[in-house]
Amino acid sequence: MTTLMGTPAPLEAYLRRATVGLPPERREEVWNELEEHVLCRAEQLEFEGHSPEQALKLALRELGPPLRVSAAMNGVHNMPKLIAFATLTTLALSAGLYAFAGGGGKIMTLPVITQGPAQKCIEAARKDQPQLPVVSRDQHFICYQPGDARHDGAYLSMTTAKRAIEALGGTLSVHSDGRYRLEGPNGWTSFAPVFREANDYYVPAANFLGTLLRTQSIHSEKQIILRHYRNPELSFGGLTLKLSQPVNEPIGQHIYSSVGDLLMSQLVYADADEGFQYEAYYNTAGDVPHTISTGLKPDEAVFVLARLGDNTFKVVTRPVGPNGKVSFFYLPGELRFVTSAKELTPPQAGQPTPVMLVRLTNVPLNNLRTGIFLPK
Repeated sequence: MTTLMGTPAPLEAYLRRATVGLPPERREEVWNELEEHVLCRAEQLEFEGHSPEQALKLALRELGPPLRVSAAMNGVHNMPKLIAFATLTTLALSAGLYAFAGGGGKIMTLPVITQGPAQKCIEAARKDQPQLPVVSRDQHFICYQPGDARHDGAYLSMTTAKRAIEALGGTLSVHSDGRYRLEGPNGWTSFAPVFREANDYYVPAANFLGTLLRTQSIHSEKQIILRHYRNPELSFGGLTLKLSQPVNEPIGQHIYSSVGDLLMSQLVYADADEGFQYEAYYNTAGDVPHTISTGLKPDEAVFVLARLGDNTFKVVTRPVGPNGKVSFFYLPGELRFVTSAKELTPPQAGQPTPVMLVRLTNVPLNNLRTGIFLPK
């Protein structure tokens, strides 16, 4: 591990929390990688005019909540599952796309597949490797396909991701350990695909788009906008990335989760100087159906947010249906719609639960406050 003698206290605290629970040898590797990334990014921010203290705070905020990073790392290295790999990719891709721009008004279609193989992952060092098809591997784990079972989702091939990254001014190359290195004008990062199929590797589309949202919306002066729920599109600079899939099933449910951290950072934790951490609950026992009228056009996406505790939230993303109505399963009882995160308080017996509605489509993603609205 890098010596702590010259490590700023906020960074040391962050690194300790972000690497908690990892095996000692892996903890040192992850610690050093995260520390190098934060210090390089802070140096870039200082060059842009921030003080050293401000630069470090911004770099830590961009990386995300330390305990969420820790959970993702532990999910991959201690309990490797498909969802853990997906979470890690979303969290880790934070350095490579800071200054991507360009496109010249182009529309780029990104084909996605809507199912990926079920996986069983074991440590790569184990001698008793099963005789099953390998869907992904790195220096730590090998993931096998134990049968014909498939997981629903939205997945981009690395060939497709490479085309999009290069159109945005970046490069994508492969490490010797099977991980991909993404380089942009102002940084780089590495990540692992989640499975291999038909001679190509695949990554969840939400992870790829989430990276663009989390970085470009903060650092780019150009307007960045998401459109549509069934087949989402992301426009920024002069380039529109348009997801398409042959079966014409709505894939927004697999995509819009990528906006969650961005929304929380702008609306709930805007004043957090050293990052933030929160728990999000989606479908829970006891939820009941609700329907509201929005006045929005069909196929837009709406985020529904309520506070369950100090840093615990109930979150749902739903499409706008015919006649501008949105239907969703949520907390029982009466809902009281509010326009500020400060008004979100935990449910009280006999009182309406404060809930905030945020329009995610056709609003600037670097200013999601403009998407807050009340039902009609």
